[in-house]
Amino acid sequence: VDYIPQEAVIFMWVEVDADTVIDTPKEVRTFKVFTTGSGIPNNARYIGTTIDNMKGEAHHVYELRD
Repeated sequence: VDYIPQEAVIFMWVEVDADTVIDTPKEVRTFKVFTTGSGIPNNARYIGTTIDNMKGEAHHVYELRD
C-alpha cells in the first residue's frame, strides 16, 4: 500500500498466482480506507497502512468481508 501525494491517491499492489489469472473466474473483493481514529467494522480485515507525509495523516486499508 502506498500513498502518492502529488496525485492524492492510494495504490495497492497484490500478488496472485500466475497460473490462476487466466482460467479462473474473477473474484470480487471489497476494500475500504479508514483514517486513524475511524471506527472499523467487525467484518474488516487489516491489509496495510500508508502515510501522507505532507498532512501527517495515516490511511489504513481493510478488506471488507461478508
